[in-house]
Amino acid sequence: CSLSAPTSTLQKNHYPCPADSCWCHDSVQSSAIILTANVSYSTVYNPLSNRDEQLTLDIYAPPVLSVASVAPALRPVALIIHGGGFSPKGEHSGKRQVAIRDRAQAFARRGFVAVSIDYRCERPYGGSALWVDSVVDARSALTYLAANKEALHIDTSRIVAYGTSAGAVNVEGLAYFKDPDPGTRPRIKGSISISGCLFNDSTSLPAGRHVWNHLYSAS
Repeated sequence: CSLSAPTSTLQKNHYPCPADSCWCHDSVQSSAIILTANVSYSTVYNPLSNRDEQLTLDIYAPPVLSVASVAPALRPVALIIHGGGFSPKGEHSGKRQVAIRDRAQAFARRGFVAVSIDYRCERPYGGSALWVDSVVDARSALTYLAANKEALHIDTSRIVAYGTSAGAVNVEGLAYFKDPDPGTRPRIKGSISISGCLFNDSTSLPAGRHVWNHLYSAS
């Protein structure tokens, strides 16, 4: 990534982007991206299946580039959270959805370490578990990243979360609700929520509590 001052900008909507910034265009070939699949990051109880479930993540990493005697720069992280209506599906759904794989690779081509995660999908169990447990799982993925930042060569102060549909709900939870144990994991610095929302569905929550109360209150 160039360290020199940008000489021009590319305009898209109202957001200027430096033309020579590696974050604004593909700087890594798809063939150079290293995929590490099905890395276990948490084991949790799933009330739908009534058993413990191992959660895994896939890591799409661009190569670490360095110059002699100069330490390579730490890479930013894109946490990718799939959609799917909180419903469990097969091997080629979840973090293996084609659109999710494409998005992870797109981030990696721009120099991010993209991390696509599984999380508890508990429909039709229902209740607050649908969006509370899944946000807990996304936070566990952040804990994993913090614990493995040296090995992954990442900058955990620069994490953006991207999600679609149910995954976007998880992104909203990461962005807008207080973490009950913030000392154990980094906070995200940016969020991209595609068709997501903050739920306020008191009919499906215990004792009529609103989601933001159940999620440790809004930040």
